[in-house]
Amino acid sequence: MYEKLHDLQTKASKFDLHLIIVGGAVRDKILLNNDSSDIDIEVHPLGVGVDKDTFLKNYHEFAQEMEGKSLPYEIYKFKFIEYDIEISPPRIETFIDGDDGHKNFEIEITTSKNLGVIWKRRDFTINSIGYDLLNLKVVDPLGGVLDLENKTLKPVGENFSKDYVRFFRGIRFSILFGLDATPVLGLKYDFSFTAVSLFHFVKEALKSKNFFKFITLCDENISALIKDEKVLELLECLKKITNEKTIINNTESLEVFISKLPQESRDQIINLITPTGIISKKRIKKL
Repeated sequence: MYEKLHDLQTKASKFDLHLIIVGGAVRDKILLNNDSSDIDIEVHPLGVGVDKDTFLKNYHEFAQEMEGKSLPYEIYKFKFIEYDIEISPPRIETFIDGDDGHKNFEIEITTSKNLGVIWKRRDFTINSIGYDLLNLKVVDPLGGVLDLENKTLKPVGENFSKDYVRFFRGIRFSILFGLDATPVLGLKYDFSFTAVSLFHFVKEALKSKNFFKFITLCDENISALIKDEKVLELLECLKKITNEKTIINNTESLEVFISKLPQESRDQIINLITPTGIISKKRIKKL
């Protein structure tokens, strides 16, 4: 994986840019020796002390050269060889007081190359490991490699609990990788679950690859803290039919499971989840 992506660094160097792979691709390579097809890359100035305007000009020209599709927060998405690449500039996030939503922050692009500061905006130390495509080495300013070795899921930074989705991600990663989530669960009262989105709740449950285990852990830990009536209704409905031996790990398997439920439960779950866009009532009826 890294060898092929070094060619992308060669292209970026022509624009005075420095590429560092971040997040899940590096984590999964270290933990599982898996090569991911989805790659997140943080783009830095090649030199030190580059002013922001010059950096962003080079960054935009590079994104244009790669025919990148523009996304929010100065993110661009494009295909390179067999990889789906997302590039983003380094940023500092400032959370908005009184906003309990998932995207409750403002960003500031920075040309600082102090990764120990910049990556404190990330969620967990295991997702704060990078691979430097210029110097061909792992960079680990927050000790994520050691936490992987110790099977510990450790939050990053003092703003960790500002985003409730991170709690769901913590449960998801604990299930997927067999990690000790105690440091995350211990912070549950620091999170605000007043604005929980049904979309994120169901999506993270599916990503865990063990839908009912995710539901059980949420019920045990935060059911009393969730305020959204639809999330609570879904949680109550699923509790009655929970079977951790039933494998639900994607949208298709969820739809098959729903199609086989008694009509009352089936209709209730369909009515709750369909508006999120995750499942299709038409597809379920055809099953």
